[in-house]
Amino acid sequence: MMYGGINNKKHIRIAIALAIFFIALFPCYVLAEGKTGSLEICYRVSDGGKVTNIDGAVFGIKRVTDYEGKLPSEGNKEQVNLFKLSAEETALLAEELSKGRDDWDIQGTTDKDGIIRFPDLETGIYLVTQTGGKGMSQKCETAKPFLISVPSEEGYDVVCYPKTTILKDKVNPKTGDEMGLRGETVLLISSVMLLVGLLISRSEEGGSKV
Repeated sequence: MMYGGINNKKHIRIAIALAIFFIALFPCYVLAEGKTGSLEICYRVSDGGKVTNIDGAVFGIKRVTDYEGKLPSEGNKEQVNLFKLSAEETALLAEELSKGRDDWDIQGTTDKDGIIRFPDLETGIYLVTQTGGKGMSQKCETAKPFLISVPSEEGYDVVCYPKTTILKDKVNPKTGDEMGLRGETVLLISSVMLLVGLLISRSEEGGSKV
């Protein structure tokens, strides 16, 4: 009986060790089971060391596949594994997936701090696209679509920073020329009036001496 008890304990220890081994080997898949995450978008731009929050930008997100990263095949196309794509291929795929799409899981607008937070998200790969905007976002280039996983290496609360730039005001050359021409005309008229005034003054002085 003693030997049987020892063997049973030994088997239990082996089972526990194997369980720990598999959890360590596949941490993402084990932890992702049954949990939800969140995605926070921080939309800001830095120009000359000055950080500007971009409010009013509307972003839509769409879960395109599960956490394994395999897109469903369409027609004769082969199934795509997102984790095997290069950064350039992933960017092109995001552009393609965002074209003409209006079936967003959820949309939101950046606040005064340039932030949106999407809570309680099912784990998987999400397409993020800027779909519109007002306020400060109208003065910036539209952010390019991108794909992001929830959870990521940082955990279930994922933060991303879409890239953009502030659009520079374009000066109308014709308007500038017109303003310059008007300034020169005013200066010329003022000079002529001053000259006429001097001539009249001298004329009056000469007449009073006679």
